[in-house]
Amino acid sequence: MSDGNGDLARIIGALDGRTATLNAQISQARDEIAKVSQKIDDLNGAQKQLAGQITTARQQLAQLSPAGPAKSDDIAKHIKDLESSVAANTAELATQTSLLQQLTAAQKEQAARQQLDREKAQFVVQLAALLNKFTDGAVRYLFATRAIEACAARDITSGSFQGLTDQKTTADFLNSLANVKLQAAAADRIEAEHFGELGDLTRDITAFRQKLVGEQDFDDKSRKDLMSRKAKEEEAVGVLAAPESDAALRSRHARRTWTAVAGALLILGGGVSVLLTGAGGDLGNVPALVAAVLGAVCLIVSWLNSDGHRAQKLANHQTELQAIAAEIGKLDTTVADRSRSAQAQLAAFQDRVDKASVALPPRPAAASTADNLQNFIDAVQQAGNSWRARHAEINLIGKS
Repeated sequence: MSDGNGDLARIIGALDGRTATLNAQISQARDEIAKVSQKIDDLNGAQKQLAGQITTARQQLAQLSPAGPAKSDDIAKHIKDLESSVAANTAELATQTSLLQQLTAAQKEQAARQQLDREKAQFVVQLAALLNKFTDGAVRYLFATRAIEACAARDITSGSFQGLTDQKTTADFLNSLANVKLQAAAADRIEAEHFGELGDLTRDITAFRQKLVGEQDFDDKSRKDLMSRKAKEEEAVGVLAAPESDAALRSRHARRTWTAVAGALLILGGGVSVLLTGAGGDLGNVPALVAAVLGAVCLIVSWLNSDGHRAQKLANHQTELQAIAAEIGKLDTTVADRSRSAQAQLAAFQDRVDKASVALPPRPAAASTADNLQNFIDAVQQAGNSWRARHAEINLIGKS
């Protein structure tokens, strides 16, 4: 822990840092215990499996031994006794080793917990020393409020310590904080609560503005993408809906006709070739297969140049345009809903700012909601800086 010369925020930060380290050590100790326990379970399983294997081997040995049943029984019994002794000794050794490892891990956890208690006790001592430095009633009230919150958040109570001295020190300190709040003058309490509201306003407005700007950026990107898609579809519809020139129409129809004829002839020729070659084998049908494939390609090209395909393409683009228009309409509704929600939130912040007696600059008529929120933030922060200038001891609290 650091010495008592820091402000409240630094003292809290130091404790939180040490707490994180010690909690990590406690977690590591628990993990070690869990691993050792698993090793014991694995060893027990291995012992059972080994016992089964030994039994099987012993039975095989008795069956294959040429020394006769009596001798075989003596040898098998002797082997069994030896193996049982070895297994028992091995299991006992493993158990004792594991127990020792568990004890070591448990000691690590206990040591970390004891160190954490010492850190928390030192934290209380530091805050008690810091409390005595305040002469400004408003800052003293504010410190008491935040110190109580900090202790509650970190489970620091008189009952959280094992040592009687730490219990008494903590109880006395928490009682002192409670008395500071109870005995504070009304003016000091109002002034402290005013500063707290300024901090809350800054955080709340900043968070809402960041959320609003993020949503607006997303909406703008979505609209840009939709408008780009719409422009492409409109261009395609314009091309397909416009009358073709006579030359272009004749050229497309000519391609449709001759590719259709060529395709039909190729497929027909391939069929005739198959009939003529009949039993000529697979190689004899290769030209027919090639002709059929080329014929199919020609028929596809013919369809692509047909009036039906052109009309279908136009219908597809028109359908896509309608879908895009629906998406744009949905986006417009979402943006309008968000705008109304933002305006309502802006009015709520305006009310809180007015109650906090914060002077706001005139609101520009063309300013966006995000700009108005930023003006709120600037005004509230300026009011907070003025409060700090009037109460210099607030620096002992810091940005906690």
